[in-house]
Amino acid sequence: MRERLIEDWLTKASERALEVPFCHMLGAEGYTVLHLARHGELEQGKDILARDQSGHPVAYQLKCMPGGRLRQGEWARDIKHQVERLVELPIEYPGVEPYPRHQSYLVVNGLIDDVVRVEIEALNRSRWVPFGFPALEVVQRPALVGRMAALGDGFWPLTLQATRRMLELYLSDGSGFLDQSRLSGLLESALHCADPPGADGAARAIAGAGLATGCALAPFAEAANHAALIAGWTVYLAAAAGLAARLHLRDRAWASSLAIAEQAVDDALGQLVEEATAEGPTGELGPFTVDHMLSARATMVLGLSAVAALWPGEDERRQRIRSGAIDLLRQQHTHIRFWGEGATPYWLAVTWGLERCGQGPASSDVLSILIGCRCSRHGGRPRACPSPYLAPADAVDYLLLEDAAAAGMRYPEAESSADLLQEDSYVLESLVHLLARRGSRGDVAAIWPAVSRMRFAQSVPDDLWERFRWRFDHGMLETRVPNRTQSWRELREEAERADYSWVPTPLRERPHLVLLFLMAYPHRLCPDLVKLLDDGFRAADGG
Repeated sequence: MRERLIEDWLTKASERALEVPFCHMLGAEGYTVLHLARHGELEQGKDILARDQSGHPVAYQLKCMPGGRLRQGEWARDIKHQVERLVELPIEYPGVEPYPRHQSYLVVNGLIDDVVRVEIEALNRSRWVPFGFPALEVVQRPALVGRMAALGDGFWPLTLQATRRMLELYLSDGSGFLDQSRLSGLLESALHCADPPGADGAARAIAGAGLATGCALAPFAEAANHAALIAGWTVYLAAAAGLAARLHLRDRAWASSLAIAEQAVDDALGQLVEEATAEGPTGELGPFTVDHMLSARATMVLGLSAVAALWPGEDERRQRIRSGAIDLLRQQHTHIRFWGEGATPYWLAVTWGLERCGQGPASSDVLSILIGCRCSRHGGRPRACPSPYLAPADAVDYLLLEDAAAAGMRYPEAESSADLLQEDSYVLESLVHLLARRGSRGDVAAIWPAVSRMRFAQSVPDDLWERFRWRFDHGMLETRVPNRTQSWRELREEAERADYSWVPTPLRERPHLVLLFLMAYPHRLCPDLVKLLDDGFRAADGG
């Protein structure tokens, strides 16, 4: 079953869908991936740069053939000149010396015709090897299937439940929302086994889980569903961070896997922003006629665009994407919609994004409106709000039912919503702390009567590393009622206190990834993580 799934995926895969999983396969085999070329760029015929187990530089060019075979016409017309550059031009990358010459690989997702194979052998024999170039090696689909399947449980855990999750994801409609809880369950079953591996085994497992993620996300990659790809690779990073925190792994043990997934997110984020700036914040995710869903999707795109505005880096591509994201935020930020507490990370992203582009008053307005949405009351009680555990589409369903009820209509489905609506707030304490951190004493005083009639809630696991899991096994729900006569000085002191030492260092140094984590896992939002983000983004702003 495993081999058949891999082969089916490889047969259908585009180069874009194959590159990141292939890098994770290399990582699991002990290679160190140095660079993954951006989509659409030809970097001297080299799609992937790496070092092998002995430290020797290697370069790969990946080709996915729609017909499953590399034929003479395609070779002569489209590929041969790229392969010549792959072999003959030295690697230009910091820390990689031009000599000894690198080993080159042509990787195809199918098979090559005999006539192409004979020509490659002739080039090796007469043109490359006599002049000191290592012979070009060709990796075809059977070899790829064997190497990927050899990763064993790191690729696809051998349990019926995990097999079902993988198949459900692989066979899903890539144009819709990603089932993040299902992907999280799949990866956790691979990484959090009963007998945890050592450091080397953990690094291999994390890399293997990256390959599993690439396979599970194949339909979303083929549909160019950028938002789902961002969410999927973020779920992978959460699973990897959970294992790293659980085993106290050294940063270098999973640094390569983190960097590969981070670039996958960056690529998808850049493409989302480029499409959104061309079509508007709802265009990337397709047309919808339901106002609630349209607004929710617009909120997601605007929140992700804010992450792009906050993403570090000053190269030409990054500056172009950041400029587009900032323009989108300035022009469209009033279109964000509160569909429940699961929307909070997107609103916070817009808040920090507006601060980054010098829109302080607009940023304060967004934060104040968000708090107002959560503190609204109905019939003298705090208004019940969709749980942060609810996916956006499910939360929107409850908003539609609420609209129907307001119009005098009643549906049986509304009766089952009580356990998914809540008066306690998982996010309000964090939001109040953000206002206090900004010295907004007047704003806090204005909203405090409403805040003090709420109850703060937070799920706390016995082991803090389990915050990176979709559901943890052991913990407790902590709740408290705010003090109605809260001292401003004490609130400011409380707002500045934070302990996020339990977050692995590579994530603490990348607040943009932590923000994406909260978008994928909004039920994990807590004051310490929000303060981590606030500290990181304000430090980047020089604050």
